Amino acid sequence: MRVWKRNSWCLGIACLVILSGGAAQAMIISEVMYNPDGADSKREWIELYNNGSGSYNVSLLRFSENGVNHRIKGLDAILGGEIVIVADNIEAFLKDYPDYKGILGDSSFSLSNKGEDLAIIYNGTIIFNMSYEGGGSCIEHINGSWYES
Repeated sequence: MRVWKRNSWCLGIACLVILSGGAAQAMIISEVMYNPDGADSKREWIELYNNGSGSYNVSLLRFSENGVNHRIKGLDAILGGEIVIVADNIEAFLKDYPDYKGILGDSSFSLSNKGEDLAIIYNGTIIFNMSYEGGGSCIEHINGSWYES
């Protein structure tokens, strides 16, 4: 999600991201807002992208940060082609991005500003994982490359 926020776009210079798993993963983390302007509390979020044609039952899906698994609430399924923002706090997200009209899921997490390991787990199996190093505010996957600002 390329969002305009306080005089800057949420993308920038290349950074180090380590991915593992197959190259053709259907569900990926496509953006991570780990250090928003001002206080981080309740304002962090991740973007999930289902680039496959199948759907994912959200009751079987977990977002993991450094091995701590988090449920995603407020959704039944993520369909093929859908992009979902999973916010630490939906109300805070909509206050920061009042024009956002996409799909929102709710969770509870606190992302490290210094970087950490993130994963998507489906039915007990890791289907996508990555690591990022901090230094900016968000990291975004665009056309096969990662960018951080």
